[in-house]
Amino acid sequence: MVRVRVRFIGTFRWAAKMDETDLEVPEQTSITDLLDRVFEMVNRVEDTSNAGQPQEFGRNMLILVNDVEVGLLKGFETILRDGDKVTLIPTAHGG
Repeated sequence: MVRVRVRFIGTFRWAAKMDETDLEVPEQTSITDLLDRVFEMVNRVEDTSNAGQPQEFGRNMLILVNDVEVGLLKGFETILRDGDKVTLIPTAHGG
């Protein structure tokens, strides 16, 4: 198992009802796999269903792994390692 910390910024913090959480995921977990897990967790908290798939949702957020945007890594196929910090930042925000 691999332990990663997920940080929620802005409206994601509100939806998740937390600032961050530590998750244990199987080895070879990708960003896509992690987003699936996070969606399940947030939907349970909100008791609602989210429209769209994680990849679709990912277009509306910046995803950082250890402060590096995943587009500079392997995108949604980036494999997470033990101790990684994943930050989810919404691109839409109020003014």
